[in-house]
Amino acid sequence: MFLRKQLVKKGEKYGYLTTIDEPFYKRNKYANCSYILCRCDCGNKKICKCSNIKRGKCKSCGLKCKSRLKDKNNKPLLKEQWRVKIGDRFNKWTVIEQPFYKFINSINGSFRTQAVKCKCDCGTEKVKICSNLIRQPSISCGCFCKEINSKRLRKGTLANNGYKKCCKCLKTKSIKNFSKTKLNKDGFHGQCLECYRYDRFRKKYKLSADKYNIMLKEQNYQCDCCKIFFKKNSVNSYKKIKICIDHDHKSGKIRGLLCGKCNSAIGLFGDSINNLQNAINYLKRYNNDCYIER
Repeated sequence: MFLRKQLVKKGEKYGYLTTIDEPFYKRNKYANCSYILCRCDCGNKKICKCSNIKRGKCKSCGLKCKSRLKDKNNKPLLKEQWRVKIGDRFNKWTVIEQPFYKFINSINGSFRTQAVKCKCDCGTEKVKICSNLIRQPSISCGCFCKEINSKRLRKGTLANNGYKKCCKCLKTKSIKNFSKTKLNKDGFHGQCLECYRYDRFRKKYKLSADKYNIMLKEQNYQCDCCKIFFKKNSVNSYKKIKICIDHDHKSGKIRGLLCGKCNSAIGLFGDSINNLQNAINYLKRYNNDCYIER
């Protein structure tokens, strides 16, 4: 077998690796390649490909090699230079073990950081990142938030016997006046439907509940366009109809309160007076049974 010229020799140093044995040939997937046994500065041994060592692709025993760690001054980081120590306290966390290096995978790639095992005041043990403990974004394991929430006064009440207290208006109403949700324990929202509607008006149209009620009284609880009643009335027995706030889409100013059909019709005509006038003329033209013969 013809032996090629050896790229590396025993006793040479490349980065953090030192060759401790003679090169040997090994068959990989494609061809025979030369390998050599190396010892890293951290003490680990590794068999490396000679070509990778010579080109500088392989400089240590791996990404978790402790000899590759460096501080801000680009000096090797010793084992004693940990960011936290046993017994250090951060909010409700207490360090109970010696720190170690943890390998983390992220979107931007893989990196290594210092981690330590801590114990919360409630007794929960958890591994925490040292930088997070120093910056103090983590106060506890979650027991602190539960403790605060338990001390808060609940404005509303949970549903009981078909009734529930609204957290906004503080009125006890039937559960029919509350929308359903999976977030609360009782399965209903904290606000009643009326308070939720007023909040939506305030956020979307900047219309308060008092102004809304004044507009209803001024319109005599009727649609400003077709004069249909929004609530049950002795004059006609209409059911409760959806009330829509008609507004100008360009300026955002409120025009009035309309029923759902009138509000949709005006929107479909594009808020155009010419389109509405053409529709009126069209209906007048065929009002006297002047239809086209087919």
